[in-house]
Amino acid sequence: MRVGTNPVRNRYQVYSPKHIGVASITFVPVIDGFFKESLNVIDVHLHSLRRTLGMNADILIFDNCSCEEATDFLLELYGSGVIDFLILSKHNLGKTGSLNWIFSSMPHEFIVSTDSDVLFRPKWAERSLEVFDSFEQVGIVSAQPAFFNTSDSIQHMAA
Repeated sequence: MRVGTNPVRNRYQVYSPKHIGVASITFVPVIDGFFKESLNVIDVHLHSLRRTLGMNADILIFDNCSCEEATDFLLELYGSGVIDFLILSKHNLGKTGSLNWIFSSMPHEFIVSTDSDVLFRPKWAERSLEVFDSFEQVGIVSAQPAFFNTSDSIQHMAA
């Protein structure tokens, strides 16, 4: 049994969630074939989030049972501050199972759910929040993929 007061009790600031929490699900079982460029794709994905949101959001990665190289890569990004929360699962829960964990654990007012291969454009968050501000009954805002968009701004985002 412990006696007394925790000696570091008041030395650490209590976490306060940011307005937006972004949750991205990763799954890289091997670094080969279809998954060969996955780490580069995840890197571009996460950096596009940080470029468009800055530090005004928390980024959570739910890794759905990836290989050792991928988890090492994610741990590096976590250590460098690109990722705020990192959940490493030894079991592949599938997308729905992962989302159940994510939505029950994130305390943010707005939660963004994304796959780890999405490139985020500047102002996407502001535009999404405008929809919530404009329509009182809105519960979900979703984006539309831009498969054939090859504008210069998009090409510069990936660089």
